[in-house]
Amino acid sequence: YCDDNPIMRRDDGGEFWNIAIGAASGALISAGVNFFSQVSVDGWGAVCTEDFWKHVGVFSIDWCY
Repeated sequence: YCDDNPIMRRDDGGEFWNIAIGAASGALISAGVNFFSQVSVDGWGAVCTEDFWKHVGVFSIDWCY
């Protein structure tokens, strides 16, 4: 990929978007799996607690308060 130098080289093959979209998709899927896994452990009532979001691995959500 860009001769191991993505800053100074061009990406003529368009691989950057494949990598970026794959990474974003993986992050979203992982967050979703972690969310529903934690809900199955703690229940839906725990969604508004800060510890719940720490276990999921996402920043705290303020819309609960």
